[in-house]
Amino acid sequence: MIKNAHEIFVKTFDSPLNMECSQYQKCLGDENESEPDTRELALNRQGLSKLPTNYILDNIVSINLEENVFCELPQEIFFLRSLKSLNVAKNKMKLFANEVGNLSNLEYLNCSENQLETLPSSLSMISKLLVLNASRNNIVSIPDELKNLKRLETVDLSYNKLREVPTALVIGSKCITYLDLSHNSLKDFSKEPKCSASLKSFKVNDNCMVELPVWMRCLHCVEELCLGNNPFTCAPHHPLDNMMPLASLTMTKLSINSCSLKNLPISLTNMKNLTYLDAGNHLSYLTVDRKLLNSLWDISPALNLSYLKELRLPHAGLPVLPDEFWKRLNNLEVLDLEDNAVVWLPDGLSSHIHLTVLILSCNRLALLPNEIGAVKSLRELRLDRNKLNELPETIGNLENLIYLDLYDNEISEFPTSIGRLHKLKSLDLELNNIVIDESTIKVFKDFPSGYELMRKNLRSRFLPQNDRLIGSKAPPACNIPNVESDRESDSLSWNSDYQPEIQESMKNIAIVEEDDWDKTDGSDDFFDPEYSKALKNSVGRSQWHWARDNGRWVPPVGSDVFCPADIHPDLIPRSSKKEGPETSDGQFDDVDD
Repeated sequence: MIKNAHEIFVKTFDSPLNMECSQYQKCLGDENESEPDTRELALNRQGLSKLPTNYILDNIVSINLEENVFCELPQEIFFLRSLKSLNVAKNKMKLFANEVGNLSNLEYLNCSENQLETLPSSLSMISKLLVLNASRNNIVSIPDELKNLKRLETVDLSYNKLREVPTALVIGSKCITYLDLSHNSLKDFSKEPKCSASLKSFKVNDNCMVELPVWMRCLHCVEELCLGNNPFTCAPHHPLDNMMPLASLTMTKLSINSCSLKNLPISLTNMKNLTYLDAGNHLSYLTVDRKLLNSLWDISPALNLSYLKELRLPHAGLPVLPDEFWKRLNNLEVLDLEDNAVVWLPDGLSSHIHLTVLILSCNRLALLPNEIGAVKSLRELRLDRNKLNELPETIGNLENLIYLDLYDNEISEFPTSIGRLHKLKSLDLELNNIVIDESTIKVFKDFPSGYELMRKNLRSRFLPQNDRLIGSKAPPACNIPNVESDRESDSLSWNSDYQPEIQESMKNIAIVEEDDWDKTDGSDDFFDPEYSKALKNSVGRSQWHWARDNGRWVPPVGSDVFCPADIHPDLIPRSSKKEGPETSDGQFDDVDD
């Protein structure tokens, strides 16, 4: 008898697709633990299409045939009345024979990653079945007879072709604690299953649900809930705002990625014990209907989750972090803010003594605060594709750092403090304004592996990154002209290797001075509207952006004088002058004064 089927399914087998029969056997009762190894038969990954004849199958309790080429269950198995565990995952089965119902003592069945379109109704005769994994098949329906499996505790039907919730689940076992129906085509889940009160892990992400059923909003015993990538109707209110009207003390893991959210739902305030929250967009979803994507502006409801350990908000368009972000979420261990629009980090980062993974890739950071050096628990720091000009010297204090990604920034001086990171194994400094040569790599003389090997280690870990280049960004050929002196020319010269599109687009542009630009205070000496217009059209960024991001523009006047770059780095199109009939001299001489 299995002691706890859900614990076996989730903890012993981290993924339902990688279940080992031998591990399952160890979780059986005390009587079975004392049985000899001859009661287990492991023939996985042997390329078999039928069972070998030189095995004695009497009294076998566990058979593992995973990752072979069986097209059907071997007939010999149907006579093994003592069999309790059967793993036939990753084969080529299209049909289960009805004789499988003869396995009356079977408690664990894994038939995932086959080509099954349905399950045999004779499964209902296996009254002792506790774990059923039929994920990653082509199943379109489940026989109603399976409602008789009253002892089922774990059911995985993910990655199939179900369009309706199986009746066998709705009126079947009350004991199901783990139910995974993700990656199907379910639209209506309005009927409450009998197991709703016992569910601890419930996954219905990646379906076609437009409404969140009332019963699903009040799962007060659930610990893990995955609702992501469903086209929920947002009018007049997002259905997730009404989730958990009463406080939930059991919910610890919530996934609501790609649910058309504009703000984090206020219902998060009733989930005080959350330790994991995923409310971003997964990379694989960015090519689907953009209406499904989360586009977050306000994440303040998350600040009440003081027990939160892992927060993932990738690809969510988040423009800024709240001022109290670090202070309120001081138990974070993993923070993923990849591909947002964050330009600065608020104060308080130094208080995070548990943070081990910090992902800030593809943002707009121009400065990394000095207090980053106080987070000595950091093991992974990803800062690639930002606008960093330099690294703080305190980064050398991250004594436990293993992964450091600085790819594609604007770093112009080699960060020698990296030499103090003696545990560093992966590093990428390519596409910066520095050249990695023999003089710079001397910093790594005390490292077990050189820079080239560290770069390969990082890129192999964070795949897919096949688009990454090797080399440096050549700095501009000349600095921006001194604003205190007259301009020597009407356009700037740029290095062709740095921004070739810009140089090509600037070849035949004639700069015309505007009479209505007030330059008496010197604040607009560097502004050229026609030049900026061409620059904007070529790469989507004005010269204010370039000067600001590269630290090459210093305001020519005090802070009390208005400068366009202060509030509008992006160009605002100017309205064209209306043309009217020309007037001749003396035309209005007869008008009275």
